[in-house]
Amino acid sequence: MNIAELKNLHYICKEIDDLEKQLHIKRKYKERLLKSIDEIEDTEIRLLLQYRFVQKMTWYEVAAHISPYATPDSVRMRVKRFLNS
Repeated sequence: MNIAELKNLHYICKEIDDLEKQLHIKRKYKERLLKSIDEIEDTEIRLLLQYRFVQKMTWYEVAAHISPYATPDSVRMRVKRFLNS
């Protein structure tokens, strides 16, 4: 291995280390998010938050899972009111 290859290898190892640290931080954040959602007493709000922020559904998909009468705007506004309260 020449000097250029060693420098490149060092850069790659540092990049991997940085990505592993970021992944660890994101996993901790996700754990806190899931715990916070699980502690919500209102079942419908809890489901709305899980569908939207954990399962990453669109508002259209969230509405379809909640009720045949729900609209994307109605579920979005319900979540918005909850988060602002």
